[in-house]
Amino acid sequence: MQAYQGSHRAPTDDGYSNPITSLAASFGPDVYTHPEFYGSGESDPETMRQLSIARDNPAATVRIYRALPPGLSTINRGDWITLSLQYGRRHSIQDASEKNDWPVIWADVPATTVFTDGNDLAEYGYDGPAVEGRVVGVDGGPGEIEPPVHGIWADRTPEYHAASQALIDGTARAKLAAGFAASGLTTVELAARVGHTERIARRVVAGDEMLGEGTVAAYFKAMGVKPDQAAVEAYRAEQDVLRRMAG
Repeated sequence: MQAYQGSHRAPTDDGYSNPITSLAASFGPDVYTHPEFYGSGESDPETMRQLSIARDNPAATVRIYRALPPGLSTINRGDWITLSLQYGRRHSIQDASEKNDWPVIWADVPATTVFTDGNDLAEYGYDGPAVEGRVVGVDGGPGEIEPPVHGIWADRTPEYHAASQALIDGTARAKLAAGFAASGLTTVELAARVGHTERIARRVVAGDEMLGEGTVAAYFKAMGVKPDQAAVEAYRAEQDVLRRMAG
């Protein structure tokens, strides 16, 4: 993956590159069965699993990674990213001392915001709104949170479980108001992140709209309200069941 601020530009929606939902348009139809034919010939199971999930599926969500200097956690439009934690860790290494390694940041984003120019299966460009990532092995609790299982309940993220609990215990409106105040966002910016009109966003944070888990979860994520450990554990337990169901 390119350095934090490199001269070579990452692929975006530039009229030449393609989102990974249309990967074959950049590589070829056999990229899923023979990834070794393309780029450096290097790919790993996590990358290929995510590419398979995104294949011809504009509704898919994928997990992206980026090594950043300590203290930074935002993945911006035009940044180089990878779909592989292993690859991200490799590019976090700065010198021979492990203590100087950069943190690897992760975020779950729409597959349609991840672009390739057909040169490499390990490196991609992010072309979506700025997203506040989490540090691998830290922000999600001990260890890493596995990428979500897609299909049934695909939208039930840690934020979804936090939203569900907040609605049950009656704290959702207060948490939305506090999250908005702490986010520093305007209602226009918030609306753009969640795909609502500014009027609806203003009503949601003011507590004037009826709320469901999906809406609260989307606003939590957009405002950077981090799920507590109970919500993370509920997510992990549910995803474990889904993985067993998927065989």
